[in-house]
Amino acid sequence: MSPIIIAGHSHRKALGVARGDRTQAPDLLPLEPADPRFLGLSGGPKQAVYWDRLCALAPGRRIALAWEGNRYNDAFLLQGVPAFDLFVAELPHLPILPGRVLVPERAVRERFAETAAGLARFLERLLTRGPAGLVLVGAPPPKADTERLTALLGIGAYDAKLAAANGLDPERLTLTPASVRLKLWQVEQTVLRGVAERFGCAVVPATKACFDTQGCLHPDYWAEDATHANAAYGAFMRDDIANHFT
Repeated sequence: MSPIIIAGHSHRKALGVARGDRTQAPDLLPLEPADPRFLGLSGGPKQAVYWDRLCALAPGRRIALAWEGNRYNDAFLLQGVPAFDLFVAELPHLPILPGRVLVPERAVRERFAETAAGLARFLERLLTRGPAGLVLVGAPPPKADTERLTALLGIGAYDAKLAAANGLDPERLTLTPASVRLKLWQVEQTVLRGVAERFGCAVVPATKACFDTQGCLHPDYWAEDATHANAAYGAFMRDDIANHFT
């Protein structure tokens, strides 16, 4: 049986998908480190040619698709004004922080509507190509250690980029508390799972072996940046994906 194709927007670094030569067309390349169970689609997911290539490769192939699992960090890693919190039905044990504006979960779901719509459009397109199997890969949960995360934010000027994108004062940046980010991650994963299930696409969620006691990403599985997981996390996810298809 041919190797499983790993493709998509997020956690490519943890899973070991090579970027390849950006001047060349997207291609199937071995993962880093190599794993005979998989090939990764190189290239940039922000380019239409990347998705065209995945659709061209799809007939009769098994595909593990990652889809914008980091959007909640792009929007909410840095705390805006007013500070808010929410109650999430799937995480009822998490408290509401005092002194915060309480927003309904439904409103946060709407914040991810564009991400969900993009996934729906692509799944509809991809499934017409007749893949032998298709699974949506869940994203890792947020990082909770505020001191370490604050230090990592400066790498690649990620803090300045987020501040500019969200209209925040770069001199007054604070992290959104981990409990709030965990709720936001859960809402995004629920929204994407709902889209996948609508198209009969299974979901391989983030492996709980890599969670800390609060449900965030355990520090042992952090990559040295603000948002990504590392190769040790990716090894768990590779096994979970392969086990799904077997």
